[in-house]
Amino acid sequence: MDNSCAVTPKGRRLSTHAVIDGLRRHGFRDLSEVDDVIDNPTRITTQRDGATVYIQRVGRRRRTYNVVIVGDRGIVTGLREMSPGELRRLGRNYGFDPNP
Repeated sequence: MDNSCAVTPKGRRLSTHAVIDGLRRHGFRDLSEVDDVIDNPTRITTQRDGATVYIQRVGRRRRTYNVVIVGDRGIVTGLREMSPGELRRLGRNYGFDPNP
C-alpha cells in the first residue's frame, strides 16, 4: 500500500490517521480491499460519534470480519479478520452495535 496515496482506487478520501497508521497496521495490504468492504458490507451501523461502520463477514469455516469506519473527514481506519469477540469489544468501546 502506498502511504502517500490520499484516496482509494474508487476515490474515497482517507483521513490522516488511515494513511499514516491505521490501514496497514490493521492488515489492509491494498486500498482496493477497503473499497470492497464499503461496496460489499454484510451490515452497516453507526458509531456514537456519527461515523459509519461497514462490517463485512469473511471466511466460511472460521467467522471473521473486515471493518471500515468512515467519518466526516473520510476513512478513519479499517481492521481485517476480526474475531466475533474482537468485533463486539470494538463496538462496545466505540459505541456501535456490531449486530444491527
